[in-house]
Amino acid sequence: MDPLTLVFNAIVAGAVSATQETASKAIKDGYQALKEIIKSRWERFSLESFEAAPQSESRRAVIKEDLEGVQDALAADRQLLEHAKRLLDLIAKQPPTTLAQAGVDIGMLRAVGELKIDTIMAAQGGVRVGTIEGHNVHVGIIGGEPTRR
Repeated sequence: MDPLTLVFNAIVAGAVSATQETASKAIKDGYQALKEIIKSRWERFSLESFEAAPQSESRRAVIKEDLEGVQDALAADRQLLEHAKRLLDLIAKQPPTTLAQAGVDIGMLRAVGELKIDTIMAAQGGVRVGTIEGHNVHVGIIGGEPTRR
């Protein structure tokens, strides 16, 4: 995953997850630390209005645009990238129902390396996954055998 996408995903997933009562202390602390790292690097970078409505596509677009303005610095900042990845790893370990309740789209969580998902459960509206790329991907069951796509 490219550095901009990694940091953007960590900010969005962190903001959404950290506001949930069910979020672990590690997620809340991880998101707070990520914000502090960002603020220490770029003082003008503000997340307050985004945090007021982290589901807002227009507010997400502003965050993405701000990150694009410092894209080269993001790519060189190992501490920030490692912290963003750790936060996403913590969030990804949450039960699927917790992620769905928090409004975290599994499409925001991209693997750097290998991604293993044992179970995806959907309640009511189904699951929106987006694009899945890989080999030996099994989708659906036909006649007792998984279909391959």
